[in-house]
Amino acid sequence: MIQLYYDSYTLDFPNRIVAPGNLKNGRNDRLTGRRMFANRVLMGTVLGFERLTLNAGNMMGGYSWARAGIYPHQICTARLAACLGERAAIILDQVLPEDRTTLLDLARLRHPTHLWDIANWSQDVRVDDAAFAGAMASGTQNYSLWEYRQDGFCTTEMSVGQFMLMGQNYAAYIRFENACQMDALEDYACKPVRDIAAAFKTGHTAAALNHALRLGR
Repeated sequence: MIQLYYDSYTLDFPNRIVAPGNLKNGRNDRLTGRRMFANRVLMGTVLGFERLTLNAGNMMGGYSWARAGIYPHQICTARLAACLGERAAIILDQVLPEDRTTLLDLARLRHPTHLWDIANWSQDVRVDDAAFAGAMASGTQNYSLWEYRQDGFCTTEMSVGQFMLMGQNYAAYIRFENACQMDALEDYACKPVRDIAAAFKTGHTAAALNHALRLGR
C-alpha cells in the first residue's frame, strides 16, 4: 500500500511567520506526524522567524497540537472556553470529586498553558453515543461517530483530554523564543529542534549537524 506524506505551508518573510498549511501523514502513526510538524518549527527557527501559526482542527488536531505546546489565539479563546465548559459538564460525574473544580477551572482557559493541562489529562472516561453527540454539538466542528470509527479511533473510551479537544478547531501559535512552548514541542516530537537549528545557523561541521539530527530520529 502506498503511504502518502506531505506538508505544505507558507513562509511569510515580511512578517517572519510560518503560516498555516496542510500536513498529511499517511502512516497514521503517533510519531511521524509529530516530527513533520516539528520540521515546520525547525524551518522557521533556522530562518530567524518569530512564530508559527496554525489552525488546530480536523478530528484530533485540536488535541494533538495542544500537546505540542501551542497557545490558542486570543481571538478564539472565549469561544473555545465555552465549548470546553460544555464538554466538561458532560463527563464531570466520571472525574474524581476532588478534580472536578480543577477541570472546570482549566476549561476557562485563563492561561494558555491550561490548554496543555487539558490535553494531557490522561484519565479515561466512558463515552456513549449521547455523550459523543453532545461533545460534537458543543464543538466547533461536527464529525460523526462513523467518521471516527472509520479512522480507527476508539469512541467508547478515551482520555479526558481527547474527549475535551476532539473535533475542536481554533487558531493557535508557537513563539520560537518562548522556551516553555519549545520545550513542550521538543518533548512531544522527540526532536531537538533548537539544537538542530543552532547547528545550521552557526555553521557547525557536518559531523556536528549529523549528530544533532540523529538525536531527533
